[in-house]
Amino acid sequence: MWAHAEISRQKKEKKTRLLAPPPDHHLGDSTATARCWPPPAWFRLAAPSRIWHKIRLACVRHRLLPPVRLCAAIYVPPPVVPLPAPSLPCAAAPPPALPPLRRRLCSFPPVRREPERERLRERERDAREKSNILILRLQSLKYLEFRDKLNFSRFHKSQVIVMSTNVNNGNSESNLKRSYQVVVSATRDMGIGKDGTLPWKLPGDLKFFKDITVTTSDPSKKNAVVMGRKTWESIPLKFRPLPGRLNVILTRSGSFDFATAENVVICGSLDSALQLLATTPYCLTVEKTFIIGGGEILRQSLNAPACEAIHLTDIESSIECDTFIPPIDLSMFHPWYSSFPVVENGIKHSFISFVRVTESIAEANDSSGKELTGNDSKKVKFEIENFSFLPKMIFERHEEYQYLNLVQDIIRNGAKKNDRTGTGTVSKFGCQMRFNLRRNFPLLTTKRVFWRGVLEELLWFISGSTNAKVLQEKGIHIWDGNASRQYLDRYTDMHADYVGKGFDQLMDVIDKIKNNPDDRRIILSAWNPTDLKKMALPPCHMFAQFYVENGELSCQMYQRSADMGLGVPFNIASYSLLTCMIAQVCDLSPGDFVHVIGDAHVYRTHVEALEEQMRKQPKPFPILKINPVKKDIDSFVTSDFKLVRYDPHHKIEMKMAV
Repeated sequence: MWAHAEISRQKKEKKTRLLAPPPDHHLGDSTATARCWPPPAWFRLAAPSRIWHKIRLACVRHRLLPPVRLCAAIYVPPPVVPLPAPSLPCAAAPPPALPPLRRRLCSFPPVRREPERERLRERERDAREKSNILILRLQSLKYLEFRDKLNFSRFHKSQVIVMSTNVNNGNSESNLKRSYQVVVSATRDMGIGKDGTLPWKLPGDLKFFKDITVTTSDPSKKNAVVMGRKTWESIPLKFRPLPGRLNVILTRSGSFDFATAENVVICGSLDSALQLLATTPYCLTVEKTFIIGGGEILRQSLNAPACEAIHLTDIESSIECDTFIPPIDLSMFHPWYSSFPVVENGIKHSFISFVRVTESIAEANDSSGKELTGNDSKKVKFEIENFSFLPKMIFERHEEYQYLNLVQDIIRNGAKKNDRTGTGTVSKFGCQMRFNLRRNFPLLTTKRVFWRGVLEELLWFISGSTNAKVLQEKGIHIWDGNASRQYLDRYTDMHADYVGKGFDQLMDVIDKIKNNPDDRRIILSAWNPTDLKKMALPPCHMFAQFYVENGELSCQMYQRSADMGLGVPFNIASYSLLTCMIAQVCDLSPGDFVHVIGDAHVYRTHVEALEEQMRKQPKPFPILKINPVKKDIDSFVTSDFKLVRYDPHHKIEMKMAV
């Protein structure tokens, strides 16, 4: 009886020793592993679906050893002989309670955090102590995870991340900053607001602002608009944030009482905002940055080195304002595009885009081959060759594209015709171009135009000279052999009194503009049917009509035949110059020049050269300055005219068809 009881006790001890889990030792303890090896059936079945899944998740969460190593530490047996399997089925025994998972994991040596993550934690701690911080609400995500995301729209507006720019005494840790463009509406005395709002209501101005700040060349990107807190609060609540743009709000207080939403970023200073937008992900997702107000931010940014363009709504009407900004520094900025004035709600205004130009002076020879003297020997060279950083809608509004697009249309769609020279042309009938003379001068930039030839030829016309040698002596040979015929022998001076022989049209035009500006017969005509057969070359530009409005003089010239490659660039410049000269004589301002063409043609021998010209991008038109003292049309000389900032592409050779 005793022996039977002893045998039962030994069997129970053996069974307990086999089924019990190992004590709370290190998982690599060979003794503890040996006592429970091989694992019973319930352990082998439960581990993959319950325990190992938890261990794997814990390792990923705490960045510890990978799950494969943990499994190996438990399952790999030590080099000992395993105990025999129990005689009773393991499935009949209830599974004992395992030690807590946390205690098992804590037995592993700690893993050192990545240095980059440690630096991030230090930057986050510093950011909370400094005033120049950025707070971007992106909850539950770490910076290292967010930094690799390229699409900002994937994150929800409830998410938060804190990023510091660490700007101390104006010196940032990094020199990497984003360039920007300014969009502003201002009066002639640079007033921009009154009582915290715009003192005018111009739907066209709002549309101009939206088109510039929303439109992108890459549909996958968006633009950023940077504004002060007061400007943000002045926007009606239903329009906040400005849709389709990243709204960057600048505030020193660190208070975020105003509502934040998706696409809203808060920065402590303009420098911190520009640094942020130059880093990932914004450098990849933001195409252009625009500063839109208010007064203090515009005063800080308007003429700063990082400003590459200014888009101004020029309010010409007198409106009372209490907030002002400094004037645009025209020594650094040059007009790229200027719209024709419009009137809306009784307010006259226009839209002007300025680009920053950095000039260098280089010695150059004139296109005639003769070295220039005096100030003319200094040629301006823009350090910026490509102005495609402008918004696409502004870049394509350059007035030179009228000429380039017309040439392209003629070459592609024009009718092939024969001509008097036998060269052959491609032509279209009935074309028009319009140029604004208020701020710059339409001298083409996609190739060098012989400006001195334009000027000397017009002064030669005005003088009434019939001798082409006057131009030849100045190195200008565009009229060799074409300025003498029998009728010119009777013509000695343009302004003499020719009884029955001629009429001084130019003085008549000036007299009508001064004394009867509303006259609809202010016309200068070069087409005299009775003398056409006597002319060496019938005039291509037949007549011009002048028009006075609001103190501005405009001109429309009709040209019966236009050589688009050689003649038209000269004709545009010549009649624009004549309009500016007459305007000064009559105490008016230049307005528009409208060029109407009958037969606009391209000679077949010019197609290749014009295609080369069309591949070039325009540069800003130059500015024409005329000696303000001169008030007599006959008193002008070459030195009275100065062309400022003319930096065209190189000369393109085209042979004249004869």
